[in-house]
Amino acid sequence: MRLFLVLLGIVYAFAQGRSDPDVRVKVITGQEGIDLKPYALNLETAIRRQWVKAWPRETVQATVTLRVAIEKSGDVAKISVVSLSGHKALDRAAISAISNCNPFAPVPPRYEGKRLVVEVAFHYDGHGPPAG
Repeated sequence: MRLFLVLLGIVYAFAQGRSDPDVRVKVITGQEGIDLKPYALNLETAIRRQWVKAWPRETVQATVTLRVAIEKSGDVAKISVVSLSGHKALDRAAISAISNCNPFAPVPPRYEGKRLVVEVAFHYDGHGPPAG
């Protein structure tokens, strides 16, 4: 029991010093009657996975926001900048995360638009990426 409490304390201390990478996807071109939240959550998971791999060794607090147009097939049609962090390495890592996900899973078939547009916000917390 004592060993368990010691290990729990170590895990807690480690967790206090780092937070998970924060990536948020917001659907810009939705369609009434179509729930795109599950698709957006899948995008977040895929992007976060690539973002952690591309994360530079910088430990600053910053946010990068990109607008991404996704074809119905899942192919990335366009990446545009909404706002940059002011740190080139962080900005490049965010753009690389999107590029490395290309193509995404196809957009849900009930979505009738030609392209789905999302905004992706990458929040750097100042601690660097989690281990792993």
